[in-house]
Amino acid sequence: KTLENLRKEMWDGALNRVKTQLVIDKIAKVENIEVTEEELENKLKEMAANYRINLEEFKKSLTESQINSIKEDIAYYKTIDFIFSKCKIISKEE
Repeated sequence: KTLENLRKEMWDGALNRVKTQLVIDKIAKVENIEVTEEELENKLKEMAANYRINLEEFKKSLTESQINSIKEDIAYYKTIDFIFSKCKIISKEE
């Protein structure tokens, strides 16, 4: 591959990721999908367990930016779940 082809592939991939994120963000807003304190707490417990540290210590180690990022991840997956819950699966007849 040439450098130009590689750049184009990377650009196209980045563009698709941005478009996808914008659509998901819009669906979350329209459908009023928000992260509850309970959902955040459960995710933090899960993460602390994965790192094998005390929950309170883990919380203290997080910056506000990191907490916001975790909330965004939760909202992203809630929105994906919402989208899939609205999908109708049809089997293709052979």
